[in-house]
Amino acid sequence: FDKAGREVKVFLECESMSNPLSQVEKMLDAHYEQFKKIFVVVSCDLAKRMMLQRTCFWAWRKRRELVMEVRVESVDRLTRLSSMPKYLVIRPSPEKCI
Repeated sequence: FDKAGREVKVFLECESMSNPLSQVEKMLDAHYEQFKKIFVVVSCDLAKRMMLQRTCFWAWRKRRELVMEVRVESVDRLTRLSSMPKYLVIRPSPEKCI
């Protein structure tokens, strides 16, 4: 439920980190286009860092301005979805970077 008490649908991805980068990019594209956020459960802390790196690389390759909320946690530390660490991946437009 959100702060106003309305029910919110959340789609949760379980990532094994064995998927190729192209598959992860498709997953991120779909979640970005639909929700502008993603919740990912991974196997360990190393996989958590790898998923964050993959997300940043995906944003860099988009070559356009975007902001995406990313929540990633390892399965052994996950207690509640609302307690997952939140990261904002911000990609400024290429024109602003020049």
